[in-house]
Amino acid sequence: MDKQPKDCQGTIDLSPNGCSSGGAGGMWDSVFISACNGHDLCYTTVNSDKGACDLNFQVDMQAICLSDYSHPTDQTVCMNFANEYYSMVDLVPASLFYEPAQADVKCVIWQELEAKVC
Repeated sequence: MDKQPKDCQGTIDLSPNGCSSGGAGGMWDSVFISACNGHDLCYTTVNSDKGACDLNFQVDMQAICLSDYSHPTDQTVCMNFANEYYSMVDLVPASLFYEPAQADVKCVIWQELEAKVC
């Protein structure tokens, strides 16, 4: 059995947790919740690419804007918020969220394999 990953103890919950804007996003957190959850899932996919996860997040939010808002002004406002959300995740260093998420998923996989062996 492979060596236990560093800092791999206790139960780790990999469930998506919606938009982590700390409330700064207001109503947009609920509008973009499915895109935020998809972004969380991407970050906890083994060996995923942060840049690709972030870009897919932007595309998912833009699709929500186009499908949920029919008036061009509403679509523009929504797209502006989608771009702000994207900029936030794009500018955040990988060490803050992406790398810990990758470590967590590797820990969960190790724990599952360890449980099967024991």
